[in-house]
Amino acid sequence: MCWASWSWHAPRRLRTALASSRRSRLGGPAPGALRPFLAQVRVSSYGVAWPTWWEWELELTSHVQRRMVDREFTEVDLRRMLEVATAYRDDPLIEGRFVVETRHRGADWEVIVEPDEADHWLVVVTAYPL
Repeated sequence: MCWASWSWHAPRRLRTALASSRRSRLGGPAPGALRPFLAQVRVSSYGVAWPTWWEWELELTSHVQRRMVDREFTEVDLRRMLEVATAYRDDPLIEGRFVVETRHRGADWEVIVEPDEADHWLVVVTAYPL
């Protein structure tokens, strides 16, 4: 697998760490120098300002695990959907949850997430095609 292909599929945190280490070797900012700024807001290539919980580790509920079987997608597919997400908004039904807009297999999907502030987990509640 070539580097470009591998880097596209590597987890966000790994790619960020690698980019940081490359910058420091090339005389750029030291690793972690930009972390206070990045902790406040993360802007995607789509121009979306993601909140701090966007970088937290995922926790999958039993509900989403059942839906993964029913709707024929894997955890890798789910992580990829979150990687290419284009927007998010407050869930209109339950306070503290968010609807993430994304695409999968050429179709629009929504992923419902709930940040767990105490343990710093991003809990994935469900995902469904539109």
